[in-house]
Amino acid sequence: MTSSHRTTAAAERPLRIVVLAPIYPPSVGGAATYFGGLLPFAARHPEIESIHVITERADDAQSGEGNGGLSIERALTTRVGAPRRTRFGHVVSYIGTQLWLAAHLTDRVRSTGADLVHVHTRFRGRMFFRSLRRCRVPIVADLRDRRTDLAPWLQVADRLVCVIDSVRDEAIAAGFPEGRTAVVRTPLIIPPSLLADSLGAARAAGERHGLGSAPYVLSVGDVAPHKGIPELVAGFGLFRAVHPEARLIVAGVNHGGPAMAAVLDATPGVMRLGPVPREEALALMAGAEVVIRPSHPSEGLPRVIQEAVAMGAKVVAPPGIPELDAAMPESVLDAVTPEAIDRALEAAWRRTAPPALDLSAHAPERVAEALVAVYRSAVGGVVW
Repeated sequence: MTSSHRTTAAAERPLRIVVLAPIYPPSVGGAATYFGGLLPFAARHPEIESIHVITERADDAQSGEGNGGLSIERALTTRVGAPRRTRFGHVVSYIGTQLWLAAHLTDRVRSTGADLVHVHTRFRGRMFFRSLRRCRVPIVADLRDRRTDLAPWLQVADRLVCVIDSVRDEAIAAGFPEGRTAVVRTPLIIPPSLLADSLGAARAAGERHGLGSAPYVLSVGDVAPHKGIPELVAGFGLFRAVHPEARLIVAGVNHGGPAMAAVLDATPGVMRLGPVPREEALALMAGAEVVIRPSHPSEGLPRVIQEAVAMGAKVVAPPGIPELDAAMPESVLDAVTPEAIDRALEAAWRRTAPPALDLSAHAPERVAEALVAVYRSAVGGVVW
């Protein structure tokens, strides 16, 4: 990166931050949980004066709201959080997002006096990257997965924060200078009331969704081909041939369209819930025999797996994540195929306890401290 930044004055006072988040609560999804859990803690940090979040519009949410040093502006076209996306709608929402950012991002940075822009790498497009360059403040790019094309970010990002060490290692191998990358983990926040009475919460959630008393396997997250849902349905069919009492509960936004919904609805033993609030998902995890995340190798570190372990559930995790391979190899898929899913479900079904996964590094206070350290480094650092 070659543009100069306003850094001298910012280095001597609390920082003002603009965050571009694809979705934010009450929208449901990984990015919403990440930003919604982390930013309130970051905003209370003594080195932060204000955080202004720009995100997409959400039903039943005000277009603008503020709480202390944290303000939320829901101005972008509804896109990631849309429950159904046709090809035409995908194109229209993409263009709408690009046009809004091109027209307004620089003004928001100036009007808020922002010292830095923190942006999720899900945003992309030539018009968008030009908008970032015009902001003329340091850019912190936030990488949560392994599917992102990093080449454009090499030209605009002053810092890259990665969800886990292995993703950071891959980013460095792709060309990011080691000194400009850092690990900022996903914060894990479980309401104390859920931990205190997880079984009661699980029973209540089961009653609300009419699950009955049959044991169930739970999938939580986006319902899409790259998340391994077709393979999961087929693998569960093999598993259910031996365990006819079992059910598969699928909770999440359907990005696979009517065809995927039809497959789920027509498969014996499968129940599709659609998106559920995070606390409801946690309660369902507490009642599940197994929580499964069969994504094709693209995940950073699935929050769902961490939450399920915290709620006391047995899990089947996706392949291709070195940290999980090392910590709980017995609970990791060896491939995203129906046969491998069947084997993994059978093994998990027979276990008596969740895997031993150390979650202490995901305490929100620790994660917020790491993020603020990146902010301060970017504002006071030397540009590329």
